[in-house]
Amino acid sequence: MPSNHTASPDQDDQRQSFQTSNRLFRREATARKGRREPIDGLLRVTAPHEWLILIALIISISAFAAWGTFGEVERGLKVECLLVYPGERYTIASDSSGNVAEVFVEIGSMVNAGQPLARLRSSQLDRNILLAQSKVDLLEERSGSEGSEELTLAKNDLLELTALQITGQLVISHASGQLVSHQLTPGRALQLGDEVAVVREYNSMDLHALAYVSRRDAQRIEPNMDARISLIFGAQNGKSVLDAEVIGFSDTRVESLTWLSALGLNGQGQVLELRLLEIPPDDVSDGTPCNSRIIYERDSPFSVIIP
Repeated sequence: MPSNHTASPDQDDQRQSFQTSNRLFRREATARKGRREPIDGLLRVTAPHEWLILIALIISISAFAAWGTFGEVERGLKVECLLVYPGERYTIASDSSGNVAEVFVEIGSMVNAGQPLARLRSSQLDRNILLAQSKVDLLEERSGSEGSEELTLAKNDLLELTALQITGQLVISHASGQLVSHQLTPGRALQLGDEVAVVREYNSMDLHALAYVSRRDAQRIEPNMDARISLIFGAQNGKSVLDAEVIGFSDTRVESLTWLSALGLNGQGQVLELRLLEIPPDDVSDGTPCNSRIIYERDSPFSVIIP
């Protein structure tokens, strides 16, 4: 049997209040439907692809700050140089005239002071022998079978010239060391005083680099400073950039050294010497041209940007 249930006044008030709240919420939601909320902007900044951009920017700034603090900027001096074997070099000149008949030495061999480098044959000597022989013949005709003092002297001169022709006139080394170059080729005509060879006072077989620097640049350089040697023509069988260090430089300014000019390095100033810290490639030898960069100062990047 159904029972009659009558709502109480409190329940009617609650129902009416709930309906009123629903109407207010729908009206507010409709009004704000097309309006941009602050939360939308936050969601836009934190989109995944923009997070990646933000992270990359933070990493870049951090890397720049680390480089500026702990990185290094080098200041250096760049000059042309030449790779050579160390040691004083002496130029050997011919003591006589003639054509090279025979060469006794090879480049790179060790020679002693007084050692013959080559033998010359002189056309002038041949003419002198003919004249001496003619003189002897003439004196013999005049003197007959009887000898004379003049004939004896003439024969002695002829014997000396003939002996000299047999042995040849010699090109003699006046220094001991290693023969680093020579221009002695069979058949070449030499005049008295012609430079024919260079002998290096033997020191070591380690290549060094030599360069000319001005007095102002020399004041920045100190022994043991780091340097880099760049081979101008590169290396076919190895590195073309080699580490080196400063040995020192000459105390006085010098004009262009003859033997360096002959190898291709011209200039004037104080002579800078560098020691290679790496073994050069096999195709690098005495007289190889190069460029050197001497590092005379190292600073942090910030010290350069902000003095």
